[in-house]
Amino acid sequence: MTHCRNSLRSLLVVLACLAVIALITGGFLYWTLFTGGSTEIEPRFQVEGLDPEAITGTLPGAPVRENSPGEGTFAYRIDGAPEFSADGAGYIGLQNPAFNQYLMVLEIADETGQVIYRSGYLAPNQYLEEIQLGTPLAPGRHDCTAYINAVDPQTLHYLDALTCPLAIAVE
Repeated sequence: MTHCRNSLRSLLVVLACLAVIALITGGFLYWTLFTGGSTEIEPRFQVEGLDPEAITGTLPGAPVRENSPGEGTFAYRIDGAPEFSADGAGYIGLQNPAFNQYLMVLEIADETGQVIYRSGYLAPNQYLEEIQLGTPLAPGRHDCTAYINAVDPQTLHYLDALTCPLAIAVE
């Protein structure tokens, strides 16, 4: 009888350990597959001037796992028709995808070419949801331009700028 109790107790301990291992493994898989996996910035991108408003991870609603479109390609994600309040606050949905090899700086120019917003550096695997325009726009629709600048993380030199038209709506 004692031998049977010891065997049952040993079996329960083994099953409990297996259940804990399964929970830990499942949690890890969920974290890496569905949340982007990393909340860290690679050391080479940890430079002075990172945007304090930038969030590390994947922009909500964006694919968690993305492959680079090609060697030496710089990609970005941005809302092409953002909405802002009269005080200049609004959603921009800007992402520097994790596979990029460069820092990113966003500049937004109004119809006259005046820069009304400039971000700090965004490392790969960082995004901005909300921004505050330095110069609020009048109510209505504004045809602006987003300049998405690729920046070398070692020298902090601007390498190239991609342009994206923005149709900014202001309440």
